[in-house]
Amino acid sequence: MMAELIDQAGTDAGFRTAHSHEVNLGANTYTSSSGESLSLVYGNFVTEKEANRYFDWQLGRSARVTSKGVKKNRLGKVVGQRAEVLIKEDPQQWEVMWTNEATFRAARGATLVDAVELERQYGE
Repeated sequence: MMAELIDQAGTDAGFRTAHSHEVNLGANTYTSSSGESLSLVYGNFVTEKEANRYFDWQLGRSARVTSKGVKKNRLGKVVGQRAEVLIKEDPQQWEVMWTNEATFRAARGATLVDAVELERQYGE
C-alpha cells in the first residue's frame, strides 16, 4: 500500500522536502515472508546537505543507535549516511535509515533482519 504522510515534528523543526512547505514523505507498506508488517518511508530534499541534516535529526530521536556509517551504492561509491536504530516511539521496531544524495529513506520492521532485507531491495 502506498501513502503520503507529513512529518509534523520535522516540519516544526524547520525541515522541508523539495517542492513542499512541509516534510512531505512517501510511505509504502509490505508484509515479510514471516507475516510481519514492514514499511519504507522516503523523501526528497532540496539538497544533499538538507537530507543529511534530517538524517542526523532523526538519528538523535532514536531510542538506540546500533550502527552508523556510510551508505554505498551497488557500485561501491559512497552516496550518503546509513544507520541501524531502535525506534523511540516503539522500541520493538527496528529501522535502517540512509541518505542517497538529496534523498532520505527509512526501512522499518519488527526485526533488524527484516529492515535490512527491505533496505537491500530498495536501497539503490
